[in-house]
Amino acid sequence: MAVYSELKAEILDFFSRELDSPENNIGGCERLPAWDNFILGCASGDDPIFEEFRHDADVPCYTPRELFRTIYPSSGACAGELTVLCWVLPQTAATRGKNSACRSLPSERWGRAKLEGERFYISLGRRLENFFAERGIEAVFPMGHPAEVRRFRSEKYYIASNWSERHACYAAGLGTFGLCDGLITPLGKAHRCGSIVIGAQLPPTPREYADIHEYCPWFAKGLCGLCISRCPAGALSREGHDKKKCESFLHGECVEFFKDRGFQVYACGLCQTKVPCEDRIPGRGRPELYRCFL
Repeated sequence: MAVYSELKAEILDFFSRELDSPENNIGGCERLPAWDNFILGCASGDDPIFEEFRHDADVPCYTPRELFRTIYPSSGACAGELTVLCWVLPQTAATRGKNSACRSLPSERWGRAKLEGERFYISLGRRLENFFAERGIEAVFPMGHPAEVRRFRSEKYYIASNWSERHACYAAGLGTFGLCDGLITPLGKAHRCGSIVIGAQLPPTPREYADIHEYCPWFAKGLCGLCISRCPAGALSREGHDKKKCESFLHGECVEFFKDRGFQVYACGLCQTKVPCEDRIPGRGRPELYRCFL
């Protein structure tokens, strides 16, 4: 247990240093932070839920061990010796506020946060691989290996990936899904989530929910649905998320909007802001969670 505690403390320190670094910014003259907080959670590599994800999908999906072995094919580690370490980086209040004021197109700040925040996220994940390597722990940051992690056209879901960061975070006790398919976490659903599979055991984070949609008032109680009216593409309805309409809007109107402002990014996020789940689990208040493991 002492070894676990020491490693977890070092992981917390790593993430804090990363978020405090100058690289964590949205660009421009002011160099404002893209992210200012995080929460972490863990799932065991042999958690049966990863097999459930695979059976639900109609595209090839990795289990943690399969993903791990794409980079370390000679590893003898069994699934139970692996941990999926997950994190959530919520948008700053200032970025959320800019997007909340928009109705038909996203804010420029949201787009810059997506563009520069994503670059930082990829760099963070690669440095996290190195962090573990320095401690003799093999690690695979999925989004750092684009040849292995891919998106597919899906008959069931229109688009699906062979490794889903949101589903990994769900497995790691960090949140459940909403009507727009965003992951509702204790810090809301306006965020970037991530994961890394490591060749070490950390205690799994309890999943304090029984259903994949438990935190969404629409699915849980038939209430809310405010994200439906927030979507300028008409991609949300009582039936759920039309990914085809969403993708068309992102690649069309949104791309042109940001091009006119001198950069290119696929971003919108209106359904993630000015809604009850923007920065919390609806009905629970906003917990004082700051840079911690759940």
